[in-house]
Amino acid sequence: MKSYIKTHSWTYNLLAKIYRFLGRNKVTVRGRWNQYSLNVPGLFLAHARIVIHGNNNKLIFLPNKLGEVTHFTKLNITIHGNNNIITIGSCSSGSGFSICMEDDNNRVVLGRQFTVGPNTELAVIEGTTIEFGDDCMLSANITLRTGDSHSITDLQGNRTNPSKSIKIGNHVWIGNTVLIFKGTQVADNSIVAGGTVGGGKMYPSHSIIGGNPAKVIKEGVNWDRRRLPL
Repeated sequence: MKSYIKTHSWTYNLLAKIYRFLGRNKVTVRGRWNQYSLNVPGLFLAHARIVIHGNNNKLIFLPNKLGEVTHFTKLNITIHGNNNIITIGSCSSGSGFSICMEDDNNRVVLGRQFTVGPNTELAVIEGTTIEFGDDCMLSANITLRTGDSHSITDLQGNRTNPSKSIKIGNHVWIGNTVLIFKGTQVADNSIVAGGTVGGGKMYPSHSIIGGNPAKVIKEGVNWDRRRLPL
């Protein structure tokens, strides 16, 4: 039966629609020219909450090839502002994952095969971007923020804490209870160790990043989703 479903598009798409229908997903959209669709091949969505307030915002789930699946439970997406775009790559999955956008012209891009654990949040404000490449794996209790939400000023009242984008490369593994703040860039094939706190720096490919503040603690490494024998 599973083999039949994966190789016949009508049963494959029907099963995804039934799953979404029974999943009690809630979508609230207010404003003009907003675009979103859950009618996407291979999209399995349950207990999602999607709120879009503003104009000309886009929520895009990229379609899967026949037999591939994007599966999220308790996905929480909130957009308040205009001209914002969220793109979620194919073959992605997670539970208890949140994306929050405020202000205008923000972007979130999740590459193909993005996987994420619970209590993880991406927060984007003031026209910034959080971008992940393909095949990124996130554990639980992770926060990425492009801004401070409030203002820091000098003694003359001038604001001194601009928001800055975050970029995570391809095939990056982020461990449990990690905080990544504005201006951070992590290159391909790297690992961010559990408990790391970092912001405002660029980290090289094939490295392990750890500590508070985050620093490179090992180079010349890679990682695999499989638990390989020693």
